[in-house]
Amino acid sequence: MQGGDLSQEGIPVARSLAGVPIRLTPEGWDDITRRHPEMKDWRERMLETLTTPDLLQQGGFGELLAIRF
Repeated sequence: MQGGDLSQEGIPVARSLAGVPIRLTPEGWDDITRRHPEMKDWRERMLETLTTPDLLQQGGFGELLAIRF
């Protein structure tokens, strides 16, 4: 994973462009794939998108959305 690491618990940790650590716990990944089953094979790609997006866009609630093409 580019720009990522593993926590002491073995949970992938990606760092946003701002350096904010983003932990993808098994529970978090289960929640994502339950709502978006088409993502189940794309975990690594999602983590790469968080660390090296092609585009950052502000979301409707003030959050930043990382986008890759």
